[in-house]
Amino acid sequence: MFYFSSKKAFKVEGGFDLELPSKKTIISIKENYPFIEQRNKIIFSFNSSLKSEDENIKKFQKALNQFNHKKDTVNSINVYFGKQMQYEVFIKILEIAEIEKTPTYMVYKNELLITNISSSEIEKTNSENKSTTMNCGTQDYIRKQKLYNDEQNRLLENEKFQKSFFKKHWYLFLALSVLALINLYFLIKFNRNRKYNQKSYI
Repeated sequence: MFYFSSKKAFKVEGGFDLELPSKKTIISIKENYPFIEQRNKIIFSFNSSLKSEDENIKKFQKALNQFNHKKDTVNSINVYFGKQMQYEVFIKILEIAEIEKTPTYMVYKNELLITNISSSEIEKTNSENKSTTMNCGTQDYIRKQKLYNDEQNRLLENEKFQKSFFKKHWYLFLALSVLALINLYFLIKFNRNRKYNQKSYI
């Protein structure tokens, strides 16, 4: 147990899907939905190791928790990643976004933008830009949609496999059916021929 523990054999690893928008997508979003950048910015900057940024990370998580709890549509949280920032900090920030169940955030280059969008803003902007409909595909929605699609694909593949297996091995099912009928026949015959000695006790 000590050996396996020292080798971190019991460490649980995890992961989640992260959609990264292209430059073209970012330009389109900023042009069609300018209200996203018109929020009052709450800025956090990270440019070091996870240990050095520990206090700053705690402040970020506290602010994000309040931001999500209030469903703040006045402010936005902008996180900037410096060139000296270690990769583990980036992963920790994304992990916190998932822990706090952040509905809408977007990663682009060295920035993480977190903003809450009201349904009225979406409806208003979509009516003004009839040619473009905003896909409010948040990270949470994208993940759930992917899980749903994966499950549907799994069920479809399973159904195809079952049909294919039955077509290729139909004789096995026929043989099982015959064996079942034979067993049933002998069971009935055995019960008819069996004599029971019954005794009554007073």
